Amino acid sequence: MNQQCFAFDTPAKLSRRSDPITSQKSAAETEPKLGPLHRSFMACLKLRGRASTANEVAGLCVKLDGGMAESYRKRAGELASKKYGFKIEQAGERPCEVTGKSAMTFRVKEQQLCRES
Repeated sequence: MNQQCFAFDTPAKLSRRSDPITSQKSAAETEPKLGPLHRSFMACLKLRGRASTANEVAGLCVKLDGGMAESYRKRAGELASKKYGFKIEQAGERPCEVTGKSAMTFRVKEQQLCRES
């Protein structure tokens, strides 16, 4: 059986030493949740079936998984970064269905398939 590989085990650094202590504490609380947040964001982006803004995907994540939209929205930049293996890619700009403002859209990149033993 084939399945897609979506490993999210890359450690993230969400705060800097120069950040206020409140930001550092918040980052420390969020770091263990990153894997589930990334998986939820990816699943919801795929579920939408079209290029979507981070806010549009975050809204669906909240509807399906609960939590705060901001926690999901911030994951778009991470998932589009080299650090996370470019799991998603930019797909152009258009007005966001949530904010009405012009925003970058994202789509899931084609991933290599893994073979289960």
